[in-house]
Amino acid sequence: MAMGNLAGTHSDLGDFEKAKELDITVLEKRTTLLGRDHPDTLRAMANLAATHSKLGDFEKAKELEVMVLEKQTKLLGEDHPETIKATAHLAVTYYNLEEFTKAGEFEVVVLEKRRHLLGDQHPDTILAMQNLTLTHRALNKLQEAEELEQLMEDIDRLV
Repeated sequence: MAMGNLAGTHSDLGDFEKAKELDITVLEKRTTLLGRDHPDTLRAMANLAATHSKLGDFEKAKELEVMVLEKQTKLLGEDHPETIKATAHLAVTYYNLEEFTKAGEFEVVVLEKRRHLLGDQHPDTILAMQNLTLTHRALNKLQEAEELEQLMEDIDRLV
């Protein structure tokens, strides 16, 4: 656990190479000690994926995030908060890879689940709306983007 915290500290300091080195070690140790499907192992894999994203290695991040999502879905189910978070992270990675159609597919899932589970006014739901709006713009789906922007404005008025 201490090594994982140290990796996070290096990441916070902007030393992503050192964070990656530590993240890899943490993932290897957790896989050996806890197994591939243990929640702590999956968390370590997600942390390594995030570090790869910070380094701009979105292909490697995608590879890891796909594995995390598959395992989270199998172990926890589609509606578990960790599974939804994994879906959201993968959507952002697809966006960063400029695979906007794929990003949009995942963002729609995230938004639907967050609206259903958390409600429209929850910050995570609003973030999902914002992300999908950006993707709609990137895909030149301006009508869909405008509809989401209007929904966010209506929600903002209610708060």
